[in-house]
Amino acid sequence: MSSHSHSHSLIARALDVSGISIVASVSRDTAVLLLTRSIRLFAHGLISVPLALYLSELGFSDQDIGSLLTLIFLGDALFSLFVTYNADRFGRRRILLLETFLMILGGLVYAWAPFEGTARFGVLIAAGLVGVLNPLGMEALEQSAISSCVPAAHRTMVFSWSQALAYVFSALGSVAAGAIVETLAPGGPDEPKMRGYKAVMVTYAGLGALLAAMFALLSNGIEAVEDDKKALVQSPTSTSTSTSTSPTSPISPTSPISPTFPTSPSPPSSAPTPTQTIPPTLRPLLIHLSLLLALDAFAGSLVRESLLALWFHERYGVGLGSIAPILGVAQVLAGASTLLSPHFAGWIGLIRTIVFTDLPSSILIALLPATVPNLAATTAFLFVRSSISEMDVAPRTAYITSIVPAHSRTAVLGITSIVRSLARALGPSVTGRLSSHGMFDTAFVLCGGLKIVYDILLLWSFDKVKPPQEIVRVDGETDADAEREERAADETTPLLRDA
Repeated sequence: MSSHSHSHSLIARALDVSGISIVASVSRDTAVLLLTRSIRLFAHGLISVPLALYLSELGFSDQDIGSLLTLIFLGDALFSLFVTYNADRFGRRRILLLETFLMILGGLVYAWAPFEGTARFGVLIAAGLVGVLNPLGMEALEQSAISSCVPAAHRTMVFSWSQALAYVFSALGSVAAGAIVETLAPGGPDEPKMRGYKAVMVTYAGLGALLAAMFALLSNGIEAVEDDKKALVQSPTSTSTSTSTSPTSPISPTSPISPTFPTSPSPPSSAPTPTQTIPPTLRPLLIHLSLLLALDAFAGSLVRESLLALWFHERYGVGLGSIAPILGVAQVLAGASTLLSPHFAGWIGLIRTIVFTDLPSSILIALLPATVPNLAATTAFLFVRSSISEMDVAPRTAYITSIVPAHSRTAVLGITSIVRSLARALGPSVTGRLSSHGMFDTAFVLCGGLKIVYDILLLWSFDKVKPPQEIVRVDGETDADAEREERAADETTPLLRDA
């Protein structure tokens, strides 16, 4: 009997450590959002790897391909801008449904690819700007909605599982794309793959329709109005033991600061609306963080999946049937590694987890071209890099959602998403220009070097800017006190003070 109880205890412990018990207990809306994110990333993986190869098959040069990918990212930034200023006003569910319509539109136009030459280029430019071919514009909206449904203490784990599932499904999408193209055009790398590529784009549009049906299942619990109701109901009435400075006091991103909160709930008449601007005390911090995230996003966009697939194709002459499994395995490794990040974050904090996992990954991507001309060595090197490359994503999302009040999350996540999208839009054009001059390898070195600079600056600037769950308790504080303060941190507008 004791052995049986011990086995149950070990299983319970494993479920707890892995986060499965947390994910299994999420609300229905959170479960739907996790599933739709996985499907969305499957769609992203489906087209991200073959897109550059498809454009090459259509007759575009590397420089033209870079320009088109830049405009696709610019369209993503424009959609993120629209989301930021309208999601909480028009309704998060409605905006998610709008994005699925744009996914369908973009997929069908790229599958059709009408006309020839300059006219075709113009149509694809328009579709790249308006149609959603990089379905990441709703990332901020999803994260804000999930944050509304998940307690702060569980967010890093939930976001880690979300990221892990996303990478697994993205990998499956990449493999599916290779299978579709190879099945419809099995004659080898020299045979035109046009029919297969078009089928991939039509499948992408079909996934947009599936997402629309699933988003229709979401309740009003994901809406910003519900965040405000929670803020009024759950705000603590106990007296805070902390002394806060004036909300208008200046802050520096390098100062050792941490959020504190009002000691009693504001009356409904003065409660912040969902569309209210970000608190002034957060703006300097947000600007500083956004600039660093832009640097990281630009660096990463220099070797996006489509460009990496194109590099493999040009370097080794391999087709999508060989490239897709390689990048698929890399994405699975990246997804699996994200499940470790909550444990690192618990030991060393969110910011240090971001930096200490991204730094070695940045060094490895800069060295990747040095493995040429050995395809096996390049693949192994890529796998090692992928096993740590995305461990920073979930802690970064958890960090941002923890240092801002609930009613500002969509705006803050939207602004950082816009900044990242705009920065990402620049990378493909730079890589396309480098490739046209026979300097494709330079893009990898530039990517790694800039990301190293980002890591160092992030650690220097934000290591002492602690989210509420990382603030050390004062003497005599009980578990109930800590839980109440965390809830206050989650639901009310923070005032920043010197620690």
